[in-house]
Amino acid sequence: KIEIALGFAEKAVYFGVGRNAIDQIKTGFDDSRARDGEETPPLEGFISVGQMVEAFLPMADANSKPIMQLVLDAINEQPEGTDHVRLSGTEVESGVRLRYEAESGVLKAAAAAAAAAQAQAAGGF
Repeated sequence: KIEIALGFAEKAVYFGVGRNAIDQIKTGFDDSRARDGEETPPLEGFISVGQMVEAFLPMADANSKPIMQLVLDAINEQPEGTDHVRLSGTEVESGVRLRYEAESGVLKAAAAAAAAAQAQAAGGF
């Protein structure tokens, strides 16, 4: 079971997925109220890759599970809280500029996944 929550404000939409999604939405509302009047990006989001992989692992097919488990293991070997990806968008004259930022745990997990996928393609899994 994956919890999904949406929250709406006058000029904002909040989206939460995972454990405590409703609490995440409430935190987002509170953070927004605390920053009232400050300029904020039109799009901003965070993903915990470890939580996402953990949530989808039980639903994965047999070929994907070993790689997903390696990714999760690689993330768990990193310092806590280094598995986030941040997406932000800023307005530009011709549209929106998107920026993706990945923390060190995500990069190390991606390297582990790439190595595992190569091994699987070579018949190692």
